[in-house]
Amino acid sequence: GIKTTPITSYFEGKEGVRAVDIANMKRVAMEINILIGVYVTGMLLSLLAGELDDDDPKKMMITIVSEMMAA
Repeated sequence: GIKTTPITSYFEGKEGVRAVDIANMKRVAMEINILIGVYVTGMLLSLLAGELDDDDPKKMMITIVSEMMAA
């Protein structure tokens, strides 16, 4: 199996990881997860819009939504 090392072991003899540091790491991980989801959704919408006919109203709506996500 994979051996894991607790993050607190890197700070032995020092102040250690404070609760606020752990909360900040969780917040950053959550933000990265959300941004990846938004990016992937935008890519899927743009791929779907590329396959539709230019006169199709669905393509217009998908294009608008994907451009809003990219901004």
